[in-house]
Amino acid sequence: MNVHEHMSRVPDYTAFPTVDQMHAELDELAAAHPDLVRLRRIGTSRLGEPLRVVTIGSGPRDAVIIGGPHPNEPIGSLTVSALMRQLVEDTWLREEFGFRRHLIPCVDPGGPPGAPHPPSVRTRRVSAARRASSAPSG
Repeated sequence: MNVHEHMSRVPDYTAFPTVDQMHAELDELAAAHPDLVRLRRIGTSRLGEPLRVVTIGSGPRDAVIIGGPHPNEPIGSLTVSALMRQLVEDTWLREEFGFRRHLIPCVDPGGPPGAPHPPSVRTRRVSAARRASSAPSG
């Protein structure tokens, strides 16, 4: 596996997603790839937010990937986002290792009791692909 090739396909994120944006991305991915992506609710957070998981792959072994254990630790959510997209786009990556991957962008969207929500969690993420697609052609 060429790790550099896969890393070069990670979008140039400029901000962290909100919980609503993470849910919207899951919905979009499941709608766009119903044959590859299974989306389901697995619980509810302390603050009443749905906890959702995307399952991709059909291998005999299971791997659970938790992106963000808390909203103030958002880099894992971006990692899950990039990995989900690569798994649906790359048949070899999806099938080669024999896993059914269960990806959870954020397992505790409310954070620890009493913890403030950092401003970065409320900001909107913009990928390089989106910026490039909206750039004027020349």
